[in-house]
Amino acid sequence: MKGGLLNKRKMYGLLTLLVVLVGTGLRLYDLTEPPLDFYPTRQFRSLILARAFYLHWRPGSITQEEAEQRAAANRIARYEPPLLEKLVARTYLLLGREEPWVIRGYNAAFWLLGALGVALLVRLWEPHPAALLAALGYWMLLPFNVHVTRAFLPDPLMTVFLVWAVYAWYRWSRGGSSFWLLPAAVLGSMAAVVKIYALFFLGAIPLLLAWARGRRLWRPAWWWLAMLAPVAVALPFYLNLHSPEYAGHFLLAWTLKLRRWWLSPMPYGGWMEMVNNALHGGWVLVGLLALFLEGRTRNRAALVVGWLLGYALYGAVFLIQFATHAYYHLPLVPLVALGLGLGLHRALQVLETRSRPWQAAGMLLLSTALVYPAGITYWHLASVDYRAKAEVYRRMGETLPRDGKIMALTEAYGWPLLYYGNVNVVRWPTQAHHLLFGVWDESFERTFRERTQGFDYFLVTDFEEFWRQAPLRSYLFEHYPLIHQGGDYLLWDLRQPKSP
Repeated sequence: MKGGLLNKRKMYGLLTLLVVLVGTGLRLYDLTEPPLDFYPTRQFRSLILARAFYLHWRPGSITQEEAEQRAAANRIARYEPPLLEKLVARTYLLLGREEPWVIRGYNAAFWLLGALGVALLVRLWEPHPAALLAALGYWMLLPFNVHVTRAFLPDPLMTVFLVWAVYAWYRWSRGGSSFWLLPAAVLGSMAAVVKIYALFFLGAIPLLLAWARGRRLWRPAWWWLAMLAPVAVALPFYLNLHSPEYAGHFLLAWTLKLRRWWLSPMPYGGWMEMVNNALHGGWVLVGLLALFLEGRTRNRAALVVGWLLGYALYGAVFLIQFATHAYYHLPLVPLVALGLGLGLHRALQVLETRSRPWQAAGMLLLSTALVYPAGITYWHLASVDYRAKAEVYRRMGETLPRDGKIMALTEAYGWPLLYYGNVNVVRWPTQAHHLLFGVWDESFERTFRERTQGFDYFLVTDFEEFWRQAPLRSYLFEHYPLIHQGGDYLLWDLRQPKSP
């Protein structure tokens, strides 16, 4: 029915605009909420670095406390070039004070730029406005996407640059001018500099798209330039950040030393659980199915297979992170969004042949699919308030002793305590850390004495983890005096063990 309810382009356009506005509003909602809701370990690492840059660049004198805060950055490992941290610090200078919420404004703007890239890619595959509505609905309203783009992480910006680089590569693969290789090289290089893991995708996707354009092995110089530019540009940044020995140690620690897990079902189960919970497994399956059904041209199939191959290689190298860190799966979001766009368009083509009541039911279902994730996300954001938790860390900073070294079983590697309370601690391993690396030997007493040698206090703020570690709990209560027992933390004095 050509004039049916489901064939009004203006209606789809208005719905798409509404989706973009609502998604942006969710990202800007409650800007000043402390960043304790989504992987605080990673976020506070960046916040501590941004504060240090700000205090270093800010004119005038600094207090003793600020000098300690600036020095705290020396304890932070830098995994990527601190581009976002420096951008946030420069914004602090413009504002004249430290305002951690500014990263949420930047990430909202970056994600809108990515939405434009997704829209252009969708239009190349299917110009019907329903496809754009579905793709941007997933991109803007998926609860995981909202949470990760409110966080102080480099992954959203890497994904945005990746989308634009893939768009340029795809335009070239469709027989476009070699001009498209220039933006492909520039945008791919920017993605790799932001986070070098983009190279997994920037290797697999261009190779398969090149095969789709022509099966010859020889390629012109411009293609090689675009292909190798991300590596050539990103490597100096990372080599300046880390020595080759550090990079080798990182791969050894997180890949080769964990190779025993490659044949275990546990990390793969965690991987699937992350995809299901974060990206909504049902939508992922629908999107991928639509992509394979609609991949009727060679370059379409090459894009899909190349993207999935890059994702699979990424997961194989960083298997444990894929099983434990949801934001590692963010680069899969654009591909699923593209597939959902194609899937909705085909579904509506079938529905348009039905009567108006069927079309009305279809519109109701579509509206529900858009309203539900937005409502869930708003409920999650509105129902939590971490200001009290941040205040707890501030109070601990005022009351914890400063006359000795502290070993701590605490949340997020102790970074929130360092950020809010200016207290530096060394982290006691969690059960999960022991499961991965086997950090405890058979004698708990020997392990405890070796790890706490030279420390004066043992602090516990993560009570859930504390109750998982029965040997630690028993050993502390039996051998050391408890000098603070309150609602916020427990503190033992390691300098004066109890008499046998």
